[in-house]
Amino acid sequence: MIEKLLPRILNSSSDNRLKKKTEMNDAFNVVVTEDFEDFDGSTSTGNEGVLKPVKGNKAQPGDDSLNDIGRVLGSVSDARTGVVYFFVFSQTAAEQGVYAYDTTNYFGGGSYRYRRIYATSEFNFQQDSVVQGDIVHVSGEGGEFRPILYFTDNVNEPRKLDVLRCISGEFLIDPMTKGQ
Repeated sequence: MIEKLLPRILNSSSDNRLKKKTEMNDAFNVVVTEDFEDFDGSTSTGNEGVLKPVKGNKAQPGDDSLNDIGRVLGSVSDARTGVVYFFVFSQTAAEQGVYAYDTTNYFGGGSYRYRRIYATSEFNFQQDSVVQGDIVHVSGEGGEFRPILYFTDNVNEPRKLDVLRCISGEFLIDPMTKGQ
C-alpha cells in the first residue's frame, strides 16, 4: 500500500515517536506557494500558502544564450514578476552585467527568455566574486510598481538599478553613496 500523506504541519516540540505522518521537525526542502498556480502551470484554487515538498529542478523551454556570455556570480528571484535576475562576469568587460530570465513575459517579447538588463565594464566584477542582491518594489507613475534591484559584490560600491528604466534606456546605473 502506497501512502500519499506528506508532512504539512511544523511540529518541533513533540517527540519523534509521537508525531503523526503529516507532521515534520523542520521545514527543509519545502516551498510555500505564493499564488493559485500549481507547479505544472495549471491554475487551481486553494493552493495559496500551502506547504509542499520541493520537486527539484525542471527543465524550462528557451535558449541557452546566457551560457555563451560568461559565469553567473549570483542571482535574485522576483516572485512578484516571475523574473530571475543574474549577475554575470564575462572576459569581455562590456558584457559584464545584469541579465534576466523572464518566465511570465513581464518585459514583453515572450515567456522563458533571457534578456540583458544592463551591461557595462563599469561593474568591474571579478571572476571569483559573489554578488548578492535584493529586489524592492516601489510605486511608479499611475500607481504601478517598479522593481528596483540593489546589489553588491563586497569589492565595489553597492549599486541600485531601476530595471524598467534600464530596459527603456532612460536611466543607467548609480552607485549608492552615503548622504544621498
